[in-house]
Amino acid sequence: MYLKLVEHLISLKEKDIFMESVYSKAHSNALFIWWYSVKLDELECFPRSEVDLHTCEKFTLPRRNDVGELIKGRVYDDEGKPKLMIYCDYSKPLINQVVLQRIVLKLQSATNLDFYAIDDNEGKEIILEKKI
Repeated sequence: MYLKLVEHLISLKEKDIFMESVYSKAHSNALFIWWYSVKLDELECFPRSEVDLHTCEKFTLPRRNDVGELIKGRVYDDEGKPKLMIYCDYSKPLINQVVLQRIVLKLQSATNLDFYAIDDNEGKEIILEKKI
């Protein structure tokens, strides 16, 4: 099962502003920066005070040969609410509900935060389906 993405029903101009807002906030108000290996089910997460970019030397996942595909993202502050942004490449669907749930649980454990929303880098909201 793939993720559900929610297109916000707004005009093209508003959409550009919304998309820019999510991306800008995630970069300017980053709390944590992280990588996740789907293959190894491994997360590396550092506070923004320790790393600025995903290319920082502190991260080992991007430098390893055995990790296969990686997912990266940021936890950021949006007016006092912690939110999660995931860089999604939809041409390579690495992220499904199971992977997303693993990422969220690992990030909650690493950061001690609950997330108010999960967005992709294009500003689309990603819905995490709840198990009943």
